[in-house]
Amino acid sequence: MRFYKRIKIGQWESVGKFDDEIYAFEALGGRLNQAIFWQITKEEFDSYGTWNDHTEGEELYKVLVYKLYYDCTKTMADIFQREELIVKYDESGKAYLD
Repeated sequence: MRFYKRIKIGQWESVGKFDDEIYAFEALGGRLNQAIFWQITKEEFDSYGTWNDHTEGEELYKVLVYKLYYDCTKTMADIFQREELIVKYDESGKAYLD
């Protein structure tokens, strides 16, 4: 199993990796703040601080919708349009890929 390790943490999201080759962007969404994962490149991981800006206090879905359609960086918009990673959770709640 390849467990997700958060490395850089933002207000509503993080970037990390499942192993040395699979980098991921994690965002909390929905009413239960369920984590959603997308695979990102090493370059996107390295430049995370330049495209993760969110407004303080806004609910995530409002931020994501607003940024995706009006004020989103190109990198974040590209990531949101990718297919989500299929992630499972162990008994302790840690996310992993098979």
